[in-house]
Amino acid sequence: MSVISDGTIGDQALEDLWDRPLALDLFAGAGGACRGLQTYGHHGLGWEVIGIDADQRKARYYPGVFVKHDLTEGLPEVVDDYADQIEVVWASAPCRFATDLQFARSGENLIPLARDLCQEIDPPVWILENVPGARDHLENPVQFCGSAFGLGVRKHRLFETSFFAHGTPCSHPEKFDYAIGDREAPVTGYRQVHGLSPHAPLTAKALREVIPPAYIHELLDQYIHYAPHTHETAHSADHTPKCQ
Repeated sequence: MSVISDGTIGDQALEDLWDRPLALDLFAGAGGACRGLQTYGHHGLGWEVIGIDADQRKARYYPGVFVKHDLTEGLPEVVDDYADQIEVVWASAPCRFATDLQFARSGENLIPLARDLCQEIDPPVWILENVPGARDHLENPVQFCGSAFGLGVRKHRLFETSFFAHGTPCSHPEKFDYAIGDREAPVTGYRQVHGLSPHAPLTAKALREVIPPAYIHELLDQYIHYAPHTHETAHSADHTPKCQ
């Protein structure tokens, strides 16, 4: 979905859609984090997600509410409008500046900006995600590996969190089903090894940027487990957590 300028999605007002707590997905990309936030909980009743990205082309893949906005210019008005409902902020700043492929490195390090935006919003939970090459730019990051979740991709990723978290072990098979950037991957299989439906509307190119939903679920489980206070549930019947 795309948010248009008059505050509607299609013929529906924004407030008509958001009767659940909200999550904010900064530098939203193709929506891997969004899919994890939407499905967190035993019966898939996670958060309604607002994704913000400057690239309008990403909207075609995005499964939540997509807002076209350049975050280097600050937060869009929709964040202020719904600030009291935002429980989680996820931020995946562009990683090209820190890619392992030296010849492909480009762009600005926007991790400090992402951190500032998270702290400005000040939600109960915020998470910064980036590639291993960005380690020196993140504060006390933890690393996840696809092997810890039985996925068919290694996909090491680092996370800086507003709460205590720990990384996962690596138990790499001799050969993964697919490598990051595998241009020959059958797209249905490449979706599945990320933990997604084989019918998810994502190309192989888009999948290279996608965070497996299992990573998001594990981080949120760790928040619930380690946070030093009591949590209520947003949906008590299905054990979907509500952060407070």
